[in-house]
Amino acid sequence: MSEVEQTEKFIEHLGREQKAIADLAKAWSCQYIYTGKDKMARVDGFFYREGELKGIYEIKTRSNTLSWFKDYDSVLISFYKITIGAELSRLLRVPYFVIVETSDAQIITLQITDTNGKIICPMNIRVSKTIKSVAFKVKGVNQKNTTNAYLPLTNNTCLKILTKEER
Repeated sequence: MSEVEQTEKFIEHLGREQKAIADLAKAWSCQYIYTGKDKMARVDGFFYREGELKGIYEIKTRSNTLSWFKDYDSVLISFYKITIGAELSRLLRVPYFVIVETSDAQIITLQITDTNGKIICPMNIRVSKTIKSVAFKVKGVNQKNTTNAYLPLTNNTCLKILTKEER
């Protein structure tokens, strides 16, 4: 994939992220601050209502359908992102959410922490090797170990799905 194609794909994903967050904020009757536009913030944003902070979020857009995620029964996210969000949740006393917009316009929402920053969402944590990619540009290194969290989609009380029709 050329740099131009990568840039176009990145811009498309940013647009999808912003639309998904706007739709979710509307469904939750709150406003949001999106930090992911032009900086690499540690979290993607914040939810607030009537001037009061209500939550922190990390959003991902994926090129897979909800059915695909259900087949694999999980959402994958870097465990590093979980720990950063959980620590910020603890410090600010608001829940932390991982949000995934699927290619068929469904929004998977997983509440990761409670208002004390305690991780409440079940997860399976695994270390895996990441093959060199565009996002991993370390000279002379072809792979690295990454710790990932697999968040289950069944038997998970922390999971909510906002369907395309509800948006």
